[in-house]
Amino acid sequence: MRPDNLLGNILWLIFGGFEAALGYFIGGFMLCLTVVGIHFGLQCFKIVYSFWGSVGCSQ
Repeated sequence: MRPDNLLGNILWLIFGGFEAALGYFIGGFMLCLTVVGIHFGLQCFKIVYSFWGSVGCSQ
């Protein structure tokens, strides 16, 4: 990982990325408690994964 990508990831996590990922993680967990919401909860976990490596990630 290049140093500018690392810096971008750190700034992203400090200025909102961590809060957004935490919100989607909690929301995904709550959705997975219901039968109807399992598919939506799993999609929330995929969004959390994208928040953790958002800068300089080739997916």
